[in-house]
This record gives sequence, structure tokens and C-alpha cells, in this order.
Amino acid sequence: MDLQLTNVEHFSKSNFDDKMRQLNVRILIEQFFIIAQLILLGCPILTESSTFLKLHNSQQISVGLYRS
Repeated sequence: MDLQLTNVEHFSKSNFDDKMRQLNVRILIEQFFIIAQLILLGCPILTESSTFLKLHNSQQISVGLYRS
């Protein structure tokens, strides 16, 4: 990214604004893909966690039914 900013410094003002927009868009796209990867990596963990909680809660309910 530093090299990209250095390249931007060599342009006129109008080119500078265009290059900064392009750079910002590129950074946003990179961040979007990083977030998407984190979500995809986290989905199995959330699914496993949800399954565990459902199993845990159903065991508590069944134990509670037999206590009375």
C-alpha cells in the first residue's frame, strides 16, 4: 500500500483524486473479502456451538422433568 501511495504522489490534483478513490475502493474490496472469509470460517464454529447448546438445553429439560 505504501508503494501505491507513493505512486499517487506523482500525479496532478485531478489524477490524485481519481487515484485516491481507486485506492479507497481497492482497500474496501480487500476488507470486504477479509470479513467474508472470517464469516465463512466462523459459520461452522457457530453451527457446532448452536448444536451443543441445543443438546445441552434438551438435557437440562429432560433432567428437570425427572426430578419432580
